[in-house]
Amino acid sequence: MGASGNPIQLSDLGTLQVVTNVSELDRARLKVGQEVQMTLEALPGVNVQGIVDSISTAGVTTQGVVNFPVTIKLVNPDPAVAPGMTANLNVIIDKRDNVLLVPNRALRNNGRQRTVTVMVEGQQISVPVQTGMTDGTNTEITGGGLKEGDQVVLTATTAARTGNFGPGGGAVFGGGPGPGR
Repeated sequence: MGASGNPIQLSDLGTLQVVTNVSELDRARLKVGQEVQMTLEALPGVNVQGIVDSISTAGVTTQGVVNFPVTIKLVNPDPAVAPGMTANLNVIIDKRDNVLLVPNRALRNNGRQRTVTVMVEGQQISVPVQTGMTDGTNTEITGGGLKEGDQVVLTATTAARTGNFGPGGGAVFGGGPGPGR
């Protein structure tokens, strides 16, 4: 290209990718092949699927913070997706099916023990539980005295809420470790 020419950018629209930087803490939880769900600021309501394609072994330090480049390959992207769009990514770290879930606001800390308050014959009873993964809104109950169908009290000033605290069919979890970990 001559000095007077304008630069051009060639894009292979058949293999769209997103390249992002992740912290060294998040890098440790990523693996090639993990599912990624993303939204694009320019296309509200459009959900795009992807997979982690590569994770750099070399970090890049910027202002004392180490980040690692990660490449996400888009899987069958919507035809409206174009190079240069801004993406918001959620990497699926782990997935569990058929789990007992409660809203995070139902969980209480009593010392080192996690509890959930349930209604039993009109009385509020504190039940010890062991927790698993969380999606930021709901938490998996892996053990303890809570069972499917129990009436869980969300706050001390609201009425008990029933149902929907049974197995979470196909619930997807991501993010950090469960509360209290």
